[in-house]
Amino acid sequence: MGENIGDFSAREQQILSLIESGELDRLDDAWLEVVSDPPTDAKFYDKFIRAMRRAHALERAHELLLLALEELKTRQQWELLHAVVRIAARFWPDSKPLRPYAAAALKGVYAHLPQLSAMIAACKGLPLDQVFQRFDSLLQLLPGEVYSHAYWGEGIVTDLDLSAGKITLDFPEEKGRVIAIEFLRKHLTYCPPDSFLARRRKNPQELYELGQGAPSELVKLVLRGNQGRIKQAELKEALVGSVIPEEEWNEWWSRARNELRIDPWIDFDVRRGAHAEIVLRSAPRSAVDEIAERFFAHDATMADRISAVRKLREVVRAGATPDAELVGRMREALLPYLADRSDVARALEACYLLQDLQSIAPNQLPDLPCDAAALCAKIEDYELLLEMEDDEYAARALQELAQRDGDKVFERAGERLPRARPALAQAIWTLLDPEHHVDIAVRALRTLMENPLSNPETYLWAMRNLTEGKWEHLEDYLPLSSLIFELFDQMEQWHRLVTIGGGSEEEVAAAKWLIGKVRTLISGRNFALLAAVAKEMPLDQLQELRRIIQLHNAVNDVFRNGADRALRLTRRELEEQTQQTATVVDPDSGIHYCTKKGHAWAVRELHELNTVRIPANAREIEKARSEGDLRENAGYHGAREKHVLLLQQAHFLQLGLATARVVTRDKVNTEQIGFGTRVIVQDVDSGAEQVYTLLGQWEAKPEEGIYFYKAPLFQQFLGKRVGDEFTVRLPDGTERRYRVTSIENALANGEWDVGEGVIAEHAASE
Repeated sequence: MGENIGDFSAREQQILSLIESGELDRLDDAWLEVVSDPPTDAKFYDKFIRAMRRAHALERAHELLLLALEELKTRQQWELLHAVVRIAARFWPDSKPLRPYAAAALKGVYAHLPQLSAMIAACKGLPLDQVFQRFDSLLQLLPGEVYSHAYWGEGIVTDLDLSAGKITLDFPEEKGRVIAIEFLRKHLTYCPPDSFLARRRKNPQELYELGQGAPSELVKLVLRGNQGRIKQAELKEALVGSVIPEEEWNEWWSRARNELRIDPWIDFDVRRGAHAEIVLRSAPRSAVDEIAERFFAHDATMADRISAVRKLREVVRAGATPDAELVGRMREALLPYLADRSDVARALEACYLLQDLQSIAPNQLPDLPCDAAALCAKIEDYELLLEMEDDEYAARALQELAQRDGDKVFERAGERLPRARPALAQAIWTLLDPEHHVDIAVRALRTLMENPLSNPETYLWAMRNLTEGKWEHLEDYLPLSSLIFELFDQMEQWHRLVTIGGGSEEEVAAAKWLIGKVRTLISGRNFALLAAVAKEMPLDQLQELRRIIQLHNAVNDVFRNGADRALRLTRRELEEQTQQTATVVDPDSGIHYCTKKGHAWAVRELHELNTVRIPANAREIEKARSEGDLRENAGYHGAREKHVLLLQQAHFLQLGLATARVVTRDKVNTEQIGFGTRVIVQDVDSGAEQVYTLLGQWEAKPEEGIYFYKAPLFQQFLGKRVGDEFTVRLPDGTERRYRVTSIENALANGEWDVGEGVIAEHAASE
């Protein structure tokens, strides 16, 4: 027996064979050889004990097993020791020699538990098999475990006091409820960690993400905790509010419902509405049953039928013979679509479906009752491509139209690209061959980019191709340097729509989705996109981009830090600037101060940008675009560059207003240098005096001696008092020592306190 037999090694199989053949006199030597390197499969020890019991040698099995347990203990293989002692406890529950090994196993496996000593003490005096049962029940009382009560809901254990027989739980409506352990065992139900109720209580976000990615899997989790069946209304009650936000329920349930209908493990009669029962099957439906249910459901759409036929194709490719009766029924169900010539889109899809059925089962469908080319000949408006439910079939129709219309197809198809789904958009893009129809391609992309919320998935498809360098031939028309500013500007607008409102539910949902996707697009591969942009961008633009990222409302600190690191690693000038200013104290880094007058100017300027200058520039772009070839169109490029600058100005103002704090004259502190002060400093070496007025970024006029108080030079002045001497590093790198001789209130004369009416008037116009 020098080879592996069954589930065990040759050595282990030899032990079992000796027992079965009755050669127990040879067992000792063989056993000593085996336990010198103990088997790591606990099933072997169970097989060994059972075989010895059949041989009426349990006492000897006990002695031999102790040798193996000692070796496992010496090797500190606690998990295996624990498993083997549990097996042995079933056969020798009163064995005293086994008890030390049981204690060692529990201490080794559960050494991390603070309550371990008390738990072991609670098991003393019990037969060995009951020791493990008791210990398992105590494990379910540890902090982090979840219990359900009929009225209190699900509670998380936060503390266990075995000596007092008390346990503390946090329930949704009451934290820190202390109850007796006996009461818990009688009136509460334990929720295993992988159960729906436990996961809902401890990590509802995890369930939300599961539901977004795989709705049917979330429903199955609920079903497994509900004896395999639940009514639709009960499912909604279990999920809404705690897992799925109420405002998202209808959209989510629509997706889940479609998945459940075709899931082979689910029985779901959708016709009963809220009273419909969802049942988890013990075995999946057959592929043919699943296909038939999907195709012939009373509310099946054309997309459902197309999906069913594609599933049939997969089954046939796997080696199955197509069911003749099923294929015949499918054919008959599609014929009415061909007869209804008022809906050409559905008739064309039915025709393509019949073509696919014929390719799957040529013997069952020898002749086609339709001609796709003849149907396409009736299409007058390319809008029909957007009406088709399946993009593959829409792409087929596009090829038919291209053969019919020749060069006219490019302009007509390009006009539909901004509203097409990604797969159809890709088909149109391939047909265009954008290198040879660049004007049409760029016009389509610009239209898509002007209103991304109307077609978010295709917008993301386009942005991904542009930013990943797949369309390098468009760099002259859509340079990355301007595209990155546009992406951040769009994210800011989407964030504002989500937080402030002003759009439809569909627009808000699209904005939420796009914010996450664009953030991922920019941050992917360690912010490779930003690194690529930073290599070519002028330093002043790069500094603006860096500032936009640091103040952006739609990104978090992890994103900001990662982006800033990528920019600084790519352009060392930024790293040097960071090091030079790292020691400057900025007590209000999250906000900036301004006067009423400065704030009013910024509000008016932003309003004019958004309502006058940017719309006027958009008209300039459209006019220039209509003049022909964009590659040689200087007017177009000039208007596009102006567009980027205007968007940047509006973006900076919007971010600035979001973080601005207005300071009035009565709030200026003249005890030390800061915002709103006019200071006189004396050069310690020359005795010359300088006067500086420190205000905000919107009031600064260096030619009049008014400076931005957060400028690197003047941050070195902040906090100084009259009489203080300090050293200042000047922009040219030299140092100079100053003494503060005077600090005055620069706002005292009221010049900067404009009336509230200016701001209110603008707010009303907004």
